[in-house]
Amino acid sequence: MLKPVEIDIRWHAPINAADALDQTKYGSLGGVWPGVYIHLFLGKNHELLGSYIGKHQSSVAWRQFDHFAAYRAGSYSLLDNSGNVVFRGGSRQPANFNTLTLDHLSRMTVMFGEMVSVPGPLATFADATEGLLHRSPAWKANGGTRLNVGQGSATYQMFDRFELRHTGSPQASVVFGPSTIWERSTQQIF
Repeated sequence: MLKPVEIDIRWHAPINAADALDQTKYGSLGGVWPGVYIHLFLGKNHELLGSYIGKHQSSVAWRQFDHFAAYRAGSYSLLDNSGNVVFRGGSRQPANFNTLTLDHLSRMTVMFGEMVSVPGPLATFADATEGLLHRSPAWKANGGTRLNVGQGSATYQMFDRFELRHTGSPQASVVFGPSTIWERSTQQIF
């Protein structure tokens, strides 16, 4: 198949979701470049209740505006501070929908992952990176509800080996470990 690939992902520290929306701040917080991102939903004791992984090919920071518009429209599910789904995306909005949305977003942090040393077309490698992160055993074992509907692309499987090395924010190592690797010879991710 295709030669082995190594991509460093430089994760930027988690920021409060409201700061990710503030146009006067988000440029200085990082994320005005293509890459991947993760939403972390924390409980009352700061435990991980849920997470969401995504990618964007021009600005991961700008992509957050799309997410918040979807929250406002009721397209996404909402969690309470114990991890229970209190609103199912796409269903009829209850009278307290705004309160539920604000509560959910107040416990959400965003981590931007800058893809460094991408060896080819960004669109292909962003899709493959997102897909591999979705299937990461460390992410699956880390607890919390997986809020993604899809699993992302499986294009990483075209490579003999596809390795993501997580650097930067130590929280990324907690979520993914030091690396996420697809090994074609064993058909495994570790």
